[in-house]
Amino acid sequence: MLISTKLKRFSYRFLGVLAVVIGALQISQAQVDRNCGTEATPEQIEYMTKKIRPIAQNYARFRTTATTYVPLKAHIIRTSSGAGGLGLSDLIKAINDMNVLYQSANISFYIYNEINFVDDDKFYDYDSSEEGDLGNQHNVANVINVYFANTVVSGTNSLCGYAYFPGGQDMVLMANDCATNGSTLPHELGHYFALYHTHGKTNTGTTDELVNGSNCSDTGDDVCDTPADPNLSGNVDNACSYTGNATDANNDAFAPDPLNIMSYSLQSCRTRFSQGQYDRISATLTNSRNYLLNSATPPPAITSFTPDEGASGIQVTITGTGFSTTAADNIVKINGVQATVTSSTETQIVLNVPASTSTGLVSVTVNKQTTYSSNNFFVPISNFPYTESFELGLGSWAQANNDDFNWSIGSNTTPSDNTGPNSAFNGTFYLFTEASSPNSPNKKARLVSSSFDFSNLPDPEISFRYHMRGANMGTLQLEVSTDGTTWTSVFSKSGDQGNNWVIETVDLSSYQAANVKLRFTGTTGNDFTSDMAIDFIQVRSASAFYIGGFSPTTAREGDEVTITGEGFSTTAADNVVKFNGQVTTVTSATTNSLKVTVPNRATTGKITIEYNGGFATSSGTFTVVQALAVSSFSPTFGNVGTEVTLIGTGFSLTANENVVKFNGTVAEVVSATETRIVTKAPQGFTSGKITVEFLGSTATSTDDFVLNSVTSLPQNLTEGKLELYPNPASDVVNLKFSGNIGASKVTVQVYNLQGQLMATFNGVVKNGALQIPVSKLAKGVYNAIISVGDKGQVVRRIMRN
Repeated sequence: MLISTKLKRFSYRFLGVLAVVIGALQISQAQVDRNCGTEATPEQIEYMTKKIRPIAQNYARFRTTATTYVPLKAHIIRTSSGAGGLGLSDLIKAINDMNVLYQSANISFYIYNEINFVDDDKFYDYDSSEEGDLGNQHNVANVINVYFANTVVSGTNSLCGYAYFPGGQDMVLMANDCATNGSTLPHELGHYFALYHTHGKTNTGTTDELVNGSNCSDTGDDVCDTPADPNLSGNVDNACSYTGNATDANNDAFAPDPLNIMSYSLQSCRTRFSQGQYDRISATLTNSRNYLLNSATPPPAITSFTPDEGASGIQVTITGTGFSTTAADNIVKINGVQATVTSSTETQIVLNVPASTSTGLVSVTVNKQTTYSSNNFFVPISNFPYTESFELGLGSWAQANNDDFNWSIGSNTTPSDNTGPNSAFNGTFYLFTEASSPNSPNKKARLVSSSFDFSNLPDPEISFRYHMRGANMGTLQLEVSTDGTTWTSVFSKSGDQGNNWVIETVDLSSYQAANVKLRFTGTTGNDFTSDMAIDFIQVRSASAFYIGGFSPTTAREGDEVTITGEGFSTTAADNVVKFNGQVTTVTSATTNSLKVTVPNRATTGKITIEYNGGFATSSGTFTVVQALAVSSFSPTFGNVGTEVTLIGTGFSLTANENVVKFNGTVAEVVSATETRIVTKAPQGFTSGKITVEFLGSTATSTDDFVLNSVTSLPQNLTEGKLELYPNPASDVVNLKFSGNIGASKVTVQVYNLQGQLMATFNGVVKNGALQIPVSKLAKGVYNAIISVGDKGQVVRRIMRN
């Protein structure tokens, strides 16, 4: 059923009310608090009065200390190209902050089955008229669907967001700049759980609740421990004090609570719910919202991971709680790219960093409950020139944890007037510090880079554009560190620099080392007029002709390699590129990038480029590997934990860069050379081919590795010895027993490699020998379970030719 039809039905049945947020200018020029304008219809009030109020006002006896984990499906709306959108760190912080506020209701929100990214220009700047299309395409049943859009409007009104009262849609819409202020998201979820505004059931005007509280149970917000509120819009100062002088019907002066989340106080002042509001939230959750996919089991939690930086293929160990002991049941991603999990326990996951990942947070999903790390995993930068313009997010940069707030991704103007740029310097997006309260005065936002490898980059330098317009502009710094702990300032600028982008170039030749981190620190001024911005970061060599790096660093003949640097010819044929002396073909060229193919007969060594009399040599070594192939393995059958040796070509020398699977189940790689891999049969595997994945190629074994699912028997008898011959055989296989057998009756069960019983033979050992007829078996390989009286069983492989 279409959402528009549902909405009509809900309105007729008095079950739905849209909590619409309108733009209300509350404080000084251009720093706007857009408050909620919910006004319930008489029918909607009647529904909550009958269904929720009686339970909520008597909920004290139902209070519990058990936490309910409530599913929240986060939908981040971006442009069709995947640009823009709420930052992941901002989302995680918003949910964490909300959980602090809701913990007294014993509610903890968790992200349901990862974040959904809605890449659609149509919804990026969202209009409430588009709700039907958006919801029909992306809503998930029985969870709270929260959408984060660049802007939210309804008609001509600019909104902070909206939600639905009980009985309505499980949808909340949030504008990105409101999602991070600490109070609007919990305010909207308050409406979702049936909380009115503290000033009552109307959008405007003064409450009908008396100051003395004598009529609190059925007037105002129907909650008696929230003081009567005359509507705080425009009546709260920056110190969060009530400045009004309104009186109630008895001429008693109001003494409202400017800190209540559901009030119209300044957004930065709203920090708490009352116990009565918590009771109403709990009553709604356990009654009107009891269809949600709530859980008594907490989501997984990431405590730490090590190492916290590295290139693709390295092994990372995550510690935490709530992980699945079945490796494949843990969905682990680094900045949204799924990693291969090689092993897991309830408290530890071991994985290999995927090839295409970039700097970002680590996520773990178990049973559709998703958690994110508090720290970023960094992917080092070794290819130059390096450019970042924030068109697709933060790139190789991350929000720091030791600051007061995060940098924001912006386009066009910032939310406040007379500060910030009007547009990006390069492309559409830039980063800026939103200085509106509570991010001022003198609050810091830090942006940290991945490690740059300058060890072989001649004369490194960084250039960037900055914009610092505002009457109370703060300070922008660029800092450098070689250990990630001690930082040195190499650039600092304070005060209003005018309404224009300014270029700055900083010499980094004093930091020609392997692990150099950069950090931008923005410190806001005395008020909201200190939105500073950065854009178009370039890290390069000041020299004219050089090779900055190449990717991948290991490949096979015929694979494509991208070489970065500076001073190349834009005519591909003018660049003479050699792999350890072997000339190759350049397929495309710019002044700072060449695409080439690994030539035939190439060998491991340096890459060189010759052009216009210049000669450049790579600092790193390019490794040429053979074609990937699995030629054999031993043993050919076994159980979980059986050590198996693979023989072939083209394997990685780094063990965990080889992804080995037994019929699709990922296995642990113990050791590796270019021609030999030692692995172990993994938990949960089934009989089938063994595959090895490396450098985008997959090699598959010719034969199956067989799970001894029909037995876990040894290869030898406890007392005595057994020989089979001839093997392979076409007619009969002879069984020869020696030693102390102590039994004469023998049963032989023959299974195919799929575990199906194909034949059973019963016989008596005479003179230590017995024959098994195999002529009626189809040609192939079989497992034979041989039972010798009550002396035990063994399993042997037989072949029919």
